[in-house]
Amino acid sequence: MACQRSPFRVQTPDRRYFQDMQQKPDLVVLNTEALTMDASQPQAQAVAVAKERILAVGSDEEIKGLAGPDTEIIDGQGLTLLPGFIDSHIHLLSLARTTQELDCRPDKASSVTAIAHRVFEWARIVPPGEWVRCFGYDDLALDERRHPTRHDLDKISPRHPVRLDHRSGHATVLNSVGLQMAGIDAETPDPVEGVIDRDANSEPT
Repeated sequence: MACQRSPFRVQTPDRRYFQDMQQKPDLVVLNTEALTMDASQPQAQAVAVAKERILAVGSDEEIKGLAGPDTEIIDGQGLTLLPGFIDSHIHLLSLARTTQELDCRPDKASSVTAIAHRVFEWARIVPPGEWVRCFGYDDLALDERRHPTRHDLDKISPRHPVRLDHRSGHATVLNSVGLQMAGIDAETPDPVEGVIDRDANSEPT
């Protein structure tokens, strides 16, 4: 759903706009708190949509008056309504989660040793038994040119489960406590289209 500017304001709507509108909306949403993303009219009570584009926003009375015989009318039940987002592969929820996690990107930690030091300092403020969550390491940018292992993390955080996510989001390192809590051991099969890195004894690394 794309958003276009409305030619009226909530306080003083131009009723001629509604009277002159010939295109009937496919959808009308009433009784909502619509956030328009328009600084001149940040909120509206109702929205009219045609062919996946927003035709108009305004009061319930104004927008309901635009409906034709084939218009679908939805009661928004007072809930918040937002225009459609175009996601350019930004992983919005993952980005939000990183605000609560330890940053281990190369500019913060350029080696496995540096990552271990940052995890150690972070774990000091996390109650024992709670997860220490970290993100952003890049094996190709580390001095050692390798992935950290559970052994690296065990040395500095034996009482916390530790999760260290690769910058790609497609690899994760857990320490021994984390592996145990996740139920991953030598008998655990590889996930579909994935692999658990193991040592010579088939133990997860």
